[in-house]
Amino acid sequence: MQQLISMKSRLKIKDKPLFWMGMTTILAIIPPSIQEYFFEASPFEKLLYLTTRTASVAFIMITCFGLMLQPRKLRWQYAYNFAALIYCIQGEYFRPNYFFAWALFIMAEAQFFHYSRKFFLIFNGIGSSALAAWIIIQLPKNQLRLQDANLAADYTMMILSSYLVSYVVMSQINKARVEKDKAQSKFILVGKQAVNIIHDLKSLSSAPQIYLSMLAEQATSLNPETEKILKSLESDLKNMTEKTKELYKMVQNQDLSYRTEALDVMMDRAVSFLSTRLKNVTVLREGDGSRVLPSAPIELIVLNLIYNSLDSWAQNLTPEARLNITYSHKHLVLEDNAGGAPEELLKIFNSGGNLNQKGLGLYLIQDSAKSAGLEIELKNTVHQGQKGLRAEIRF
Repeated sequence: MQQLISMKSRLKIKDKPLFWMGMTTILAIIPPSIQEYFFEASPFEKLLYLTTRTASVAFIMITCFGLMLQPRKLRWQYAYNFAALIYCIQGEYFRPNYFFAWALFIMAEAQFFHYSRKFFLIFNGIGSSALAAWIIIQLPKNQLRLQDANLAADYTMMILSSYLVSYVVMSQINKARVEKDKAQSKFILVGKQAVNIIHDLKSLSSAPQIYLSMLAEQATSLNPETEKILKSLESDLKNMTEKTKELYKMVQNQDLSYRTEALDVMMDRAVSFLSTRLKNVTVLREGDGSRVLPSAPIELIVLNLIYNSLDSWAQNLTPEARLNITYSHKHLVLEDNAGGAPEELLKIFNSGGNLNQKGLGLYLIQDSAKSAGLEIELKNTVHQGQKGLRAEIRF
């Protein structure tokens, strides 16, 4: 029973592209080999073909089965390269036009194999040069064969072989494209969740930092061991903040800006995403939101701005929290009444200065705008006696 399970595990397809590449190669080399055997030739040439060609075909078939059953072992990919070169050089001895088969082999290897680019360039460069030299040597004899051969049958076989290989390559490229699109959609979701996680981590780290400050004021009454623990805790909190920045950078390095949507659709989603925390906030929206723009970076900026407003409303105990969202074809404006921000901080932000040590929320907003090629300006406002922050995003 154990042997049967082990055999099933070995026979399981582990890499579909390499499996179908091996299967296609086997199907592509057998018909030409059979056809070539029935060419008009002397008994000696027939025997020479039968022995040598059978060996080279068997060699390349073995490498194909190796690719199909053990795709993670690079030795089968190296062996396939060598076998394909021998197959083409030997084939050119018996008939012309094997440069076409070599081109198909190289195309398939470039698409599906996992070895280094350096090996691909060196080996196939040497192999192509060797095959070209061999073609020149065999040219006088093959020119006569081209005059006598049934070119219709030859070229039909080439077309069928190229069709098989091209179909496999095309299907795998399309599959890779679909998987890439799915991955990018997931990255957008990850980006949104990263904003939530980053701000939650920032909020969670605020309380321990306050406690640390309170304990630091009593440092003279603490024993050395406790003071050492506090310093370690402070270092850990700083590391946590840095990790959140790294997480955000990792998300921003992905291509999240390929999807476009109307502004009002983006705002609907952002407000809905934070509906629980905005239940006591009056949100007013006005303007023409039909402008279509890359959704992911703008949503990341808006979510960060709203998170900052939520923190400020809670910190300042604002009695009637209000958020105005205005959009047009030229800009998007968010204005709150959460108390505003220090002028020095806004000056650094608006000038494009380094905000790494000035505030995580503003750092994320600034980085998002730079990544998306957007202009954003922050300034303090006063409306009906209440201070607030106005953020204008220009397209």
